[in-house]
Formats: sequence, C-alpha cells, structure tokens
Amino acid sequence: MLIGKSKVEYLTLVGIAITFLTTIFGWIFTYRTQLAILKAQSDYQYHKEQQKVLIDDKLAFVKDLQAWFENGRKIFLESSITPLEIQNMNAKDIDEEEGIARIRRIASRIEEAKHIVSEFRELRAAEPRLLYLAKIDDPLANESPRWEWGNSKTPYDLPQIIDNFENEVMDQVDEMLFGKTERTFPKVEEQFHSLHEAGIQAIERMKVHIVFQNTTK
Repeated sequence: MLIGKSKVEYLTLVGIAITFLTTIFGWIFTYRTQLAILKAQSDYQYHKEQQKVLIDDKLAFVKDLQAWFENGRKIFLESSITPLEIQNMNAKDIDEEEGIARIRRIASRIEEAKHIVSEFRELRAAEPRLLYLAKIDDPLANESPRWEWGNSKTPYDLPQIIDNFENEVMDQVDEMLFGKTERTFPKVEEQFHSLHEAGIQAIERMKVHIVFQNTTK
C-alpha cells in the first residue's frame, strides 16, 4: 500500500511539474510572440513614419521647384521690355518739358530694373540646391541625352531643364540692361516658354514618381 501510494504521489508530482513547465514554456512562448508582434508593429509604424517624412521632404522640394519656375517666368516677362530709354537724350529737338518727362520715365524704369535684378539674384541663389536635389531625385537625370541649345525638342529631365531655363531668364535680364548683344546664348523664339512648360510637366511627373516610389516599398 505504501509503495502504491508513493507511486501515486510521484506521478502526481511529475504531472504537476509537467503542467508547471508547460505553463512556463507557454508563457515564455506567448511573451516572445507578443514581443515579436509588437516589434513588427513598431518597425512597420517607424517605416511608415519614415516614408511619410521622406515623401513630405521630397514634395516640399517639388513645391519649391514649382515656385522657382513661376518666379523665373515672372522675371522673364517683367524684363522682356527694356526699361532703359537713354537714346537721344541730347537731341536738340527735345524741349525741356519733354526732356524732364523722359528723365522721369528713365528713373522709374531704372528702379524697376533694379527690382528685377534683385529678384533674379534670389532666383540664382536658390538654383544650386534645386539642381542638386533634381539630380538625386529625378530618375531620368542620368539617362537623358545631352540637350543642345536651340533644339526644338526640349529636354525632359529636370537638371537640364532647370539649367537652361535659368540661362534663358539670365539672358533676358542681360538684354533688358545692356541690349541684345550682351546675351550669352542665341535668342530662340518661344524656347523660354517651351522650357517652362517642360519644367511644369517634369514636376508633375516627379510628384507621381515620389508618391509611387515611397508607398510601394
């Protein structure tokens, strides 16, 4: 009887030990599983937040670039009419009243020219950053053939568009101040507007690329 009772007690203790160990292992397994789930959720959330930050940064660049193109267009149009009229100021057939009126017009247009030059300096100061980011973010930056000035087919990658668009604005400002002979590049009819339109199209392409690229990772 004692031996039988001891066996029962032994088996009972073994059962309790197995149950205890099973429970412990179950807790450990559940704990590790929960940790793994929480880590996966945390990694996923971090990844999504990083994606959002990246998209926001890149879209901010695109927004700045869009404003830059519009500022360039504004400067180009403002400087399309030469504001300086100093011709024939010493002509004998100009009376005093007309001379004074012309001087006032010249003074007004000189102030306008100074304002345009100031705006152009800001445009040029912003260009290196935008050009650098365009070379990084535009997937066509390293694939596009080199565009030649005057080619009727405008470039389609942002770096070349930005560079040549600024050259167009610069030449128009130089022409406003010093005349057509001071242009660095030959004037090509409607080329500026073609480059501006190409820039807007490239920006729209970049918006789609940025969102698609960073939401499908």
